[in-house]
Amino acid sequence: MTVAQRIACEGPFLAAVVAHNHNLGTPVTPIVIIAAHEPVEADAASTGQTLSTVDWNTLLAGLCPAIHAATGGSGILCGSGYSMADAAYVSNVVASVPSGMQQFGIDWYYRSADSTPNNWTNQPGVYAGWCQSATAAGLNCQMDETGAWVHCPSGSGVLCQTESYEGCGWENLQTYGVHAAFN
Repeated sequence: MTVAQRIACEGPFLAAVVAHNHNLGTPVTPIVIIAAHEPVEADAASTGQTLSTVDWNTLLAGLCPAIHAATGGSGILCGSGYSMADAAYVSNVVASVPSGMQQFGIDWYYRSADSTPNNWTNQPGVYAGWCQSATAAGLNCQMDETGAWVHCPSGSGVLCQTESYEGCGWENLQTYGVHAAFN
């Protein structure tokens, strides 16, 4: 799909979700909606294409106003989430914030599968720098996705996903402890 086709499809869908939640017997209004997520990983995997940095900003500039225009959507912070693979997209979005974007999300996982750069030593500093840049550009910055640590004896790569050690109680950490601590 082209970016214009995605906006034409996803924009009304997101607006309908916001309006539906707002019109429930007891209205539910999300604080944040991550309208577009991980351009190099999640978005590319789900769409089969990797958008350019300019196209990513265009996508956000189409989706965020659709969310804000929905019934109940005016106060929702709209944004995008980024992982370690998305450095070029981060540089582009903070240099030219898309229309309607207010939220900058970081996807932080401690697992040896994410080895470029090594997240055990570099990830905190990289993400702190990204948040500083996002804040300087007028965006709210926070975690939008995280999980418990994972260790892979053989190092990074696809094999890691099948042999990973996730630690005692990792399900509770992933669902409650880690998220609550970062939030």
